[in-house]
Amino acid sequence: MKLMILASVWLLVIAMADAGEARKWRVKPNDLAADYAQIIDQRPGSEVVVVYWIAPETMNPDMPNIDAIKAMLKEHMLVAIAHGSATATGRMDFRVPQNPALESIDGKQRQPVEKPNWPSAVAAFSTLLQSFLAQSLGQLGEGFHWFVFDATGIDSCAKGRIWLQYAGERYSYDTPIPGCSSPAGGSK
Repeated sequence: MKLMILASVWLLVIAMADAGEARKWRVKPNDLAADYAQIIDQRPGSEVVVVYWIAPETMNPDMPNIDAIKAMLKEHMLVAIAHGSATATGRMDFRVPQNPALESIDGKQRQPVEKPNWPSAVAAFSTLLQSFLAQSLGQLGEGFHWFVFDATGIDSCAKGRIWLQYAGERYSYDTPIPGCSSPAGGSK
């Protein structure tokens, strides 16, 4: 039974890793950014935490309204968290993430913006992303919960570091993230 649970968790991690360990053939800057923005934390006891920062550079440059989307993501840091454990039946039991916090390199702590206070564009975009994740990743996609932080002073293409504190861990992102066209603030 434990082997079945571990196998389920392993299959879940492979599914989340966007083609597992396969080498991408035509790597674009937004692919590099998307790979970096995803953190998978395999914890003891068949528990897994997935953190995904929707940085402006993760967006496909050919998307409609890309300039408006990137501008929104520069003002509002959008983070998805899925936290689950494998059950004896091989399914994942996801919990609602509690109390994530963002810390910037200047030591400032930021709490998520309350969902009723999200700008309408951010709420609509997160709904679209959630729908995509649920359709493409099934149960895992349904397990994601969205958090929005004020991104003032955070530039994914400038030198720095941010941390997302969640469930006893301090997940870090060094900036500039891969996929930036220049280390001083531009992106492709």
